[in-house]
Amino acid sequence: MEREFYFCSCCLDEKDYYFIWFSDEEDGVYLNLEGNFIVFNDLENLVTYAKQQKLLIKDKEPVFYNLEKLEK
Repeated sequence: MEREFYFCSCCLDEKDYYFIWFSDEEDGVYLNLEGNFIVFNDLENLVTYAKQQKLLIKDKEPVFYNLEKLEK
């Protein structure tokens, strides 16, 4: 199975964040070469980063996770 990438967003402390999720034999969040979780404040910067990294994003519309709701 080829790795697939997806845009995701979440709300935490009343702020929206954007990140990349991957799906393969194992699923997870996309990390940079240093192994750090990469988070963006807006979708435009996320799209720019994905293009720079040559990641083929499966769906352009982010999947939303309301972490504030989970926290409660």
